[in-house]
Amino acid sequence: MPFFCVRQDYEELEKQLKEVFKERSTVLRQLTKTSRELDGIKVNLQSLKNDEQTSKTDVQKLLELGQKQRQSSKENTVTLERAKPKDRISNCRNATDTE
Repeated sequence: MPFFCVRQDYEELEKQLKEVFKERSTVLRQLTKTSRELDGIKVNLQSLKNDEQTSKTDVQKLLELGQKQRQSSKENTVTLERAKPKDRISNCRNATDTE
């Protein structure tokens, strides 16, 4: 092969190699960008999971508090119902005592 052809082949290979490296750099930049975006998505998902867990815990606490309040209200109602007859009797006695 003449020197000119070898040199032309070499220059063509060099040109192709530069193009390949340029494409490689572009792909690596895109992968880096995608990787950062995926990391951001992972952080957001973890945050959402934490928020969901916090919400579930808060709802559970509210349900427990509501149950305790209902139980307390029932106990207070029973206590008041039991106290009413005694008060009526006491009131009747007091009313007859003053007459």
